[in-house]
Order: sequence, then structure tokens, then C-alpha cells
Amino acid sequence: MIEKLEGTHETVNYKKNTNIKLYDNSEYEEYPDHWHSSLEIVMPIKGLYYGVCAGDDIRLRENDVFIVCPGTIHHYYACKGERLIFQIDFNVIHHIRALESVMSMLSPSYLITPESQPAIHDKIQKMLIEIMDIYNSDELMTEARIYAIMINVFVMIGRN
Repeated sequence: MIEKLEGTHETVNYKKNTNIKLYDNSEYEEYPDHWHSSLEIVMPIKGLYYGVCAGDDIRLRENDVFIVCPGTIHHYYACKGERLIFQIDFNVIHHIRALESVMSMLSPSYLITPESQPAIHDKIQKMLIEIMDIYNSDELMTEARIYAIMINVFVMIGRN
């Protein structure tokens, strides 16, 4: 759900007092060409999900993990199903030098599938489900826990 779109620029409305937003999306809704300063991760939970990212067609299967780097124009088509859409302000952790090199490797987008990254796909998929559980909880330090998990995700990608 795009809440604020000016031209192609989306302003992400993060969860109150955080720099993260997670959306359990089952809406049959098209998201037109847009970009944002947040890093975005999309993971279909039920059904396929189609779009275009940086001019390339994308086809996501259940549990594929698709990472869109900040500033990348992308578009999602209306699709039946359910998907996790996670947006995070990467500026909070981008000063970690090793993560800068990982981000350059991922740009403009990166697809993690069981076939392309068999050593880490299942672990990352489970970490995203854990992030969803933490995000929806009322626990203390949820944002810090989510950023810690995201650092681990990027470390796994960088090592593989």
C-alpha cells in the first residue's frame, strides 16, 4: 500500500517511532512506477507476484526473497495472493563499511531463491518471518531486534 506518492517518489510512512514498515499484503492492487529511499524486501507467502524493477521483468514465487535497493524505480502488478512487503531505512546501518560493499553487490535489486542461494535462502526466509512476528509484537526493543536480524541477513548475503 502506497500511502504517499508524489510523481514517482513514495514517502514511506514508517511504524510510529521507528524506521521500519512491514505490510502483510493480500490486496489485489497495482503499485505504479515508484521509488523510495528505503530498502525494500518482498517475499510472496501465497501465490506468484509480478512486476518490473529497473526495467527488468520480475516473477516471484512463494518464499522467493526480492531485495530492491533505495532509489530504484519499480512497479508491481495486481496479483492474487499474499506477500510480505518490508521497508527499512538503510541509512541507520549503511555506515558499516562491509555492508556498503554488500549493497553495491545487490544494486539495483537482488533475488534470492532456493536455486540461486541454496545455502542461505531458507535461513533468510525464516528470518523475515521472525521479523514479521517481532514487528507485530508489543515487545520492547523491536526496532533494534529487527535491525540486528537485517545485519545478519546482509552478512549472510555478503559471505555467499
